[in-house]
Amino acid sequence: MREAAQEAGLNADEAIVAAWDPERISNLRAVREEAKGMRVHGVPTVATEERVLYYGAASPGKISALLAGQKEIAG
Repeated sequence: MREAAQEAGLNADEAIVAAWDPERISNLRAVREEAKGMRVHGVPTVATEERVLYYGAASPGKISALLAGQKEIAG
């Protein structure tokens, strides 16, 4: 984590403290529970008001096809 923070131009010590902050962890748990309640099981999630179409990484062609109700068109 220290190396990643430094590579991102962040203060490594502050990043580690922030990552383990109890309030931040509690907020993350609350967001996770809220997402589960909306049937979001992965990030990113693509959904309409009617249903979850896809969750997890997907190509732009796959998302476009899902929204259009068609098979994926290779791009």
